[in-house]
Amino acid sequence: VYSNFMVYLFMFPLVGGTVPYAFLGLYPSAACPSRSAVRIYNSGLAALTVGSCVKGVLDIYGTSSGYVLAYWAAGGLLMIIGLGIYTGEVLFARASRAG
Repeated sequence: VYSNFMVYLFMFPLVGGTVPYAFLGLYPSAACPSRSAVRIYNSGLAALTVGSCVKGVLDIYGTSSGYVLAYWAAGGLLMIIGLGIYTGEVLFARASRAG
């Protein structure tokens, strides 16, 4: 008995951590994100990872729970907020340099 949520548990931190930081590495002129943006984004990744683990455990056990949806929603929302803070910082810095 296995669950794909447990087998691919490593994908959330791998992809979610590699893609944004690889983008920042490819474009050295990009502004570094603030601590708060990074912490909120990483908290979202952690929530998605834990949600995947909980879903996998419940799949293996043979049951389901509505609480798993809370992990997905919280993780996605935190990641969007973290990316939004970073985007706002970049746009604010660009606007203040232009004017």
